[in-house]
Amino acid sequence: MRQTVTTLSRKATRHFSYLPFLAIAAAISFLKLLVYARWLNVEEFGELAKFFVLSSAIGFIGSAGFHMIAQRRVPALLEKEREGDALLEVLRANSAMVCVGVGLLLLLLPLIITKQLSDGWLWIFALAHGLLNHAFVIVTVESKSRLQMFRYSMSVLWRAVVAIGLGIAAARLWGAANAVLVGETVGTGVVLLFVAWSLLRHASADAKRYLKHQLWGKRAKWIPAAHDWQESFVLLLAMTVALVSMNLDRWFAAGDMSAREFGIYAFAWIVMTGAQSVQHIINAGFFPIVARAVAGRGASEGLKITAFGVFCVIAMATAFGVIVTVIAPKIIREHYPGYSDAMAVLPFFLIAATIRVSDFWTGFLIIMERESQLLKIEAFGIAITIALWTVWAWRFANSEMLFRYSVLALSLAVVSYAVSVFLSFRAVQKAR
Repeated sequence: MRQTVTTLSRKATRHFSYLPFLAIAAAISFLKLLVYARWLNVEEFGELAKFFVLSSAIGFIGSAGFHMIAQRRVPALLEKEREGDALLEVLRANSAMVCVGVGLLLLLLPLIITKQLSDGWLWIFALAHGLLNHAFVIVTVESKSRLQMFRYSMSVLWRAVVAIGLGIAAARLWGAANAVLVGETVGTGVVLLFVAWSLLRHASADAKRYLKHQLWGKRAKWIPAAHDWQESFVLLLAMTVALVSMNLDRWFAAGDMSAREFGIYAFAWIVMTGAQSVQHIINAGFFPIVARAVAGRGASEGLKITAFGVFCVIAMATAFGVIVTVIAPKIIREHYPGYSDAMAVLPFFLIAATIRVSDFWTGFLIIMERESQLLKIEAFGIAITIALWTVWAWRFANSEMLFRYSVLALSLAVVSYAVSVFLSFRAVQKAR
């Protein structure tokens, strides 16, 4: 028994040894927003926050759901020792994203040329910024699906250092939101090329030959088939609902607030961004573990692992929230006096961040191929939440916009989490 525990402990230590490197990358991603808020004025920071919202939405649409297909299929294919097909999935996902990206660009160009879109070239950079970020996610699926977490973590760390480093340099030199966006886009593109080269370097000779044959063969399997597009569309709808749940308050606030007001709101939202980064770090190693557990030992085992991860993360996030509540007022008062109004709504975002960072249930449902159910029920929940919030906001129309939209952010987080938990347990019951 003692030997078994020791063996499991060694395996866990070896597998999760990547965490310090991903933690550094997440810290850089979190601290960059504080640096941007420090070196940009409130209005420019508000504009930058709007660009990031636009970039994430465009990039998500451009990925067409294929990034989730890759994350679901590649671990299972590698588990079955089908390395060539796993690499083909990565190539297929990126080719689909390129097709959709070109289509989005063709839609934007007439609006830019006719000047119906102000700052049209920034829309192009927002498109490039979003697509490159999702291409990076797709390419790094290979390393984390192999459970080569050190290689994966170093890729993420290098992207954080190079892309964010260029963005911070642009903020310092020019103090403009558009310069920051350009800097991050160029940095991400450079790192993406090196990560793609690393993927091919670590592939076996047989996998390379298979990939070459499929790339130049008559059937061209690297092009998504009709059933792939159908599956991706369902996944895209399901993940769009999740994206709406995560960002709807920001979208509404961006359209309703001035640049200065949205800058303050975006500053308070930094804790949510941090929660997303931490969730991404943990899920990078957690998702393939659950996927392989479900594929090898069944849904019940995957649910147990998911529930254990959720419990651990909630405990850590709660402790962190208490610390932030104590130290944040002094830090904001001394270093960010222009954002002092954000303190009033910080508790709402800390609770919402704790919920979001511990939501591994959505990933479990995607592994279980229950995204269509998630789409329907969560969409209904979001619609009810928005309706109730609209009535409440109308009733308290004289309240601060910061307060109203922070309540919406928390409400959406609670509803989304409750739906995912319910469907996860239901999925396991049906699988028995």
